[in-house]
Amino acid sequence: MKNKRMILATGTLLIALGMFVGCGGQAGEKEYEKALKAWRQGDLVQARTLLEKATTRLSGDARKSSAYNDLGLVLWKLDEPNEAAQAFSSACDLSESVTHARLNLARALFQSGDIDNARISLRMFTGEFPEDKDALALQSLIAAEKRDWAQSVRVMSDAVEKDPDDPAARNALVLAELNHDQDSAQAIRKLQLIISRNPDYAPAVYNLAMIYDQWENDASKAVTAYRNYISKADEAAPHVETAKQAIARMTQTGGSTNVGAEAAANYFREGARLLNEKKFAESITAFSQAVNADPRHKNSYYNMALAYYSLRKFNDSASAARGALRIDSGFADARYMLVLSYVQLKNWDAAEREAKTLQGVDSTRGSEMLDYISKSRN
Repeated sequence: MKNKRMILATGTLLIALGMFVGCGGQAGEKEYEKALKAWRQGDLVQARTLLEKATTRLSGDARKSSAYNDLGLVLWKLDEPNEAAQAFSSACDLSESVTHARLNLARALFQSGDIDNARISLRMFTGEFPEDKDALALQSLIAAEKRDWAQSVRVMSDAVEKDPDDPAARNALVLAELNHDQDSAQAIRKLQLIISRNPDYAPAVYNLAMIYDQWENDASKAVTAYRNYISKADEAAPHVETAKQAIARMTQTGGSTNVGAEAAANYFREGARLLNEKKFAESITAFSQAVNADPRHKNSYYNMALAYYSLRKFNDSASAARGALRIDSGFADARYMLVLSYVQLKNWDAAEREAKTLQGVDSTRGSEMLDYISKSRN
């Protein structure tokens, strides 16, 4: 489970990458031609079947490589990233003439969670095409997955320079900057500019709604933005249902006004029980449900941070602690957990900065951590 900010960042960055790059090769034998026709007509299942046949019957490695690349594209559209990765890998093994098969492989590996091999495949592609905009975007995504927001911002900035008018690239850059700088006001301004220039670009509208909802706690503006997103997005778009649920949560009236708080309290009690039983993954699920029900439930964020820390997922524990601090900047326990997480990540500058802030609300623990950081970073 990723925390909300990570969901916001990573989920929309994936949208920003857009479609895979096809190889554009001419049809080969009969099955290949029929497969491409079925694909154009939207029959992905039939296209898959025919492409699988074509890969066994086509002659010539370059031709087979092209068919495997197209098979990977179809499998991706069918939401089968692991199978897509296998097809792209076969395309790469057979021939390097299908230019973007290596990049497609990296994307599929990333989506299937194989970050290390995605990075290897991407490195091989960028060795030949170091300035490719889509490759830079994927590099930024991988950095974001590792919570290296500074690197994510640097690389996505390079991608934006390649095509300053691309709203997807600019949208992704705003998300990386938001996680790096923690400046929601700046993110709102930049998203509003993107929307003004590209009024039909729905992902930017969704991100604007999420920031109003989860960073600014401005229900009125969030509901307006969510409704705007729904009006622009296709019904099958990935965040439509989430937007509808958010609107329902924020527009409860009458006897339902306390439903979110009551549900959050119930989820929190369940999470606390699981945490005490050292069932850390299960407790994270419960605490996540609590903050979904009531985004201002700071103790759920804090206990989620404890659970992540116990699982040695220090990036996630830091993110959860920051969630609690957005609600209550004087929450000393959450600040202490954030310092500890940064220490484990050996992010000494961030640890020192947060320890100095902690010192203002808890002088004993703040001073102890500053002393520890001073000794450990050298």
